[in-house]
Amino acid sequence: GVQVLVMNGDTGAYDCFMTSDRYEIGKSAAQLAANWIEETFPDAEDESVEVAIFESRTNPEEANNSDGMHEITNLCSKAKIVKVVDGIATNQAAQEAVSTLLQTNPDVKVVLCFNGEGCLGVGEYAMTSGNVEKSKFATFGADWSDQIAEEIHKSLSDESIYRGSVKFGSDNIPQNAYEIVMKMLRGEPYEKVQLDPIVAVDKTNINQYYVTK
Repeated sequence: GVQVLVMNGDTGAYDCFMTSDRYEIGKSAAQLAANWIEETFPDAEDESVEVAIFESRTNPEEANNSDGMHEITNLCSKAKIVKVVDGIATNQAAQEAVSTLLQTNPDVKVVLCFNGEGCLGVGEYAMTSGNVEKSKFATFGADWSDQIAEEIHKSLSDESIYRGSVKFGSDNIPQNAYEIVMKMLRGEPYEKVQLDPIVAVDKTNINQYYVTK
């Protein structure tokens, strides 16, 4: 018979499903933000550090990721979510959203974003805005690229406010998929649901992932 290997989106019918725990990914981004808040505002009172969430809920995976980001208030008592904006998945949308946000909620210190494009947009706007105190502002999300690694590295000296990102997925998806397919064909045992590794990257470990050009 035919055997089915599915990646990313849950079709409900498969022999093997390679995916990411999107809720845990969103929660890991929230944990990075929580760590930064605790370090940056050690004397802050409960619910005094304002947080905005730029999320996207176009499918169940995205919704799970967004739900995970909302864990910020459980992970950090100082955090208070004051604004949630849906449908932010591009750099341009994030720039427009953060521009509006800083007019309506000028005391926001953290923006959690659904993906890297959102964080890059928030970062670009914040770095050129005269209204943002760079050392007391941060964005965190879940995504990975050389550009993201560079931004996090630049945040060490406040030349960027993109301070952390959750790296998920294998470094060699074709090889991993090939190995699972071969097990399926040979009738060897394998895990029906294959979860991608998740790595939270910020200033504490960016040097493991950032390669100087």
